[in-house]
Amino acid sequence: MGCTGCFTQQVIRVDGDYDATVAQTRVDADAHGWLIVSDTSWPGYMKAPLDVMAGYGVMAREVVRDLPKAPTHVLLQGGVGGLAAAVAAVFQQEWGENAPRVIVVEPELAPCLFASAKAGTATSVNIEAETLMDGLSCGEPSEIAWRVLDSVATDFLTIPETNVAPTVRMLAQPKNGQTMVEAGESGVAGLCGLICAALQDGLREHLRLDGDSVAVLIGSEGITDPNIFQQIMTEDI
Repeated sequence: MGCTGCFTQQVIRVDGDYDATVAQTRVDADAHGWLIVSDTSWPGYMKAPLDVMAGYGVMAREVVRDLPKAPTHVLLQGGVGGLAAAVAAVFQQEWGENAPRVIVVEPELAPCLFASAKAGTATSVNIEAETLMDGLSCGEPSEIAWRVLDSVATDFLTIPETNVAPTVRMLAQPKNGQTMVEAGESGVAGLCGLICAALQDGLREHLRLDGDSVAVLIGSEGITDPNIFQQIMTEDI
């Protein structure tokens, strides 16, 4: 029986990282007239990333809806910056001068937003080793996301690889009746950053984290790779 409107799917593997994949996708899309749907942007390619960021913004509006008042801090995973920019922008729109302090958290192996903040302009970095947080393994920031983060983000923080797996395990193996959360490696970046900051006196004071702080974290993914998650649970990673 035929299927009207059916189409075939093909997965093309690229020998490279996220940025190499995006670059090859651009080449293939130009050659075949394809439409790219991505949360990263570049000159001449803005509409789809803006739509993706609008989708991220839905999460932020749900947070605003459910919280009685603005939190003091929000720690957001970096990557190309789309999610962080979208959430930060909504909080700024909804809470204005009461909006929380925006802290962008990235793996130390892929700190393109951290590098951009230091340089004062969108800056790419070379990824020499892949981070366990593969969803954040991005060497080039999104142009439109950086414009937002440059104006609303207060702090940029990198976290060591050694802290990622223990944070995943902590959520998946709760104590004292806490709720179990099965989170992916990239989804724990904000919590990992918060723990790192809280345990360092100078950094904690700089970020103004204290007993009265209320921090929002966005768990952006569940278990994306069951094999890696199992290795984390058995402490093989």
